[in-house]
Amino acid sequence: MAAVSLLLLLALPAGGQTRTDPGPGALTVGVFGGNFATGGRTLDLTVDLVGETSRPGRISLYAPSHFQLRPIRDPGSPVGKAFLFARNPATAATGFTVYSGPISAEPVDAAAEGAAQACSPGSHTAIWLLHLRHKTQTLDVPIYLAPTVSGDPLGASLKLELCPPIASGAKPDPSAAFASLVLSLADLEPPATPGSYQWRAIVTPLQAGHATLNAAAAYELRARFPVPHVLTLRGRYLPSAHQARLTGTLRASGHPQRSAIVELVQLNRTITAHGPLFHDTTAAFAETRRDGSYAITVPLPATRGFVAGSPPTLSACTGPSAAPAGCRSTTAAGIESDPITVSVP
Repeated sequence: MAAVSLLLLLALPAGGQTRTDPGPGALTVGVFGGNFATGGRTLDLTVDLVGETSRPGRISLYAPSHFQLRPIRDPGSPVGKAFLFARNPATAATGFTVYSGPISAEPVDAAAEGAAQACSPGSHTAIWLLHLRHKTQTLDVPIYLAPTVSGDPLGASLKLELCPPIASGAKPDPSAAFASLVLSLADLEPPATPGSYQWRAIVTPLQAGHATLNAAAAYELRARFPVPHVLTLRGRYLPSAHQARLTGTLRASGHPQRSAIVELVQLNRTITAHGPLFHDTTAAFAETRRDGSYAITVPLPATRGFVAGSPPTLSACTGPSAAPAGCRSTTAAGIESDPITVSVP
């Protein structure tokens, strides 16, 4: 659910914004359904290439200093989960084919290093492998990890390099129709130092024949991730009006966020023998004031649960880029509040 929601947020401009980047693509770093800065331990990295017509041959992610991703783990150790969204030409009008599966640590041996060189030259401190599946189709997508070197973007300390998936089974390789990739990295600690951290992705497409990398066409995507990042939500029942009054504050890196969009969602879940069914609906929107606060009043005929969210926002890049084709977009992280319940006596 997290991956689908992140993809949908990125496929359309958040908050009604107009995209100002020169081409498709967005990188988002954040936590869905939690707060990384105040105790959440799962970090989501989303590379969205919806609208991109060239096939990606390499995606280089650059983690900023102070983010401890624990790259070196025992072989076989779990790292997290991954979701790959592929456009299926036969069902393009109805959405995406979703491949999903665990991420695990792999041994760094001579065979693995030899296989890496065509896509990720040099030596590596760690290798993670995405074990993806959709029905009978399986994909193995390696991630090669190494410290940054001269020529890599400033402020980064670790490079995670993804190479094209290797398909097995009856269906064709979906990497030619790559739309989005979500890496959900588990069991992480947030940075101890408050600030606004900038992640980067450099996407290198393949040449027209899909045989070699087109280094001259490589472009950059950026993502800003504030620490701490907090959206609060409080509520009380107004008996005379049969309404709920919902209030809260949005702060990033310790500063109030003004003119941000806050979406209030009414929670409606039904427990069945096959698991919960979700019928959540958007109750209202609000814009934060100068001090980062917001207030929303909605009808409340019965006790209901609520959660507030501020979606990712997309803007143009500022400053020079390390990619030959420049930087296409910068995404500011979204955030959700903790859920609350407003009771009707």
